[in-house]
Amino acid sequence: MDCMLCRIPSRKPEEVIAETDKVFVVVPLRRDKATGEMVEWDRTKYRLVIPRHHAEDIAELTGVWDDIMLEAKRQKDDMGGEAIISFNQGASAGQTQPHLHVWVVRCSADDPTAGKGLATMKELLDELLRAD
Repeated sequence: MDCMLCRIPSRKPEEVIAETDKVFVVVPLRRDKATGEMVEWDRTKYRLVIPRHHAEDIAELTGVWDDIMLEAKRQKDDMGGEAIISFNQGASAGQTQPHLHVWVVRCSADDPTAGKGLATMKELLDELLRAD
């Protein structure tokens, strides 16, 4: 399988901001509507924890789940504050890449989305996409 997320460590090692033997971490990218270029999201607020083992379903993550969650906590701590830690399973849930990955999104009491939990994800993503 030619998976974009599997290729990151070997083809774009400069995008990897943390790694272990089982997972690596990147800042998500999005396409800038004005230029068409891929640009990094706010690295102080958004991180993706990606297992090195290609997995399309949560059932395929046995043996690596603890590593994923430990790295998600490290990323939350690195960004400071509290965070939403989640993943999307399946296209109707918003999964756009067929390789499971965990979102770590920093939250703070002064954010307009504070206290909204997962609803925050949709609001933040909608805001980012409108900004382009």
